[in-house]
Amino acid sequence: MCQVVRVMGSSFLLATFPAYLDSSTVPDLDEIELTNPVFLIETMGESVESERWRVIGNRTPSSNLPIPAFKVQVGLGGDYYIQNFRGEVGRKATFEEVQRLRPHKSFSPSLVEAALRAERKFDVWLSAYDEMRADKGQVIDNIF
Repeated sequence: MCQVVRVMGSSFLLATFPAYLDSSTVPDLDEIELTNPVFLIETMGESVESERWRVIGNRTPSSNLPIPAFKVQVGLGGDYYIQNFRGEVGRKATFEEVQRLRPHKSFSPSLVEAALRAERKFDVWLSAYDEMRADKGQVIDNIF
């Protein structure tokens, strides 16, 4: 089961939660624990718009959801800055942040589905899925 966390134009931030990956029933939205997702990634909205991925409702995410920040290089060979999931560029990144943070990426719906199958042990885990995992080390509270 997947939950959309934030719609951003034609893409959205998607979170999946371990207790619901193998569930064939739809849980009550208020019962879903939103603090420890398995995956937290940006993907395109086509699977939601085509109803391939069913929308089960809307709920404000927990403030403890580990929303990632990203590193972005400004200019050819320029310095790295911190970028939030909305694409807003903030302050210059420290050396430690440049080493720790991932670049901003969007993953195709088919890759998201493959990662979900692998997480549920229905398919082989590929190293490409590692970047899709939710990681509290990618969180930066103040980017400005």
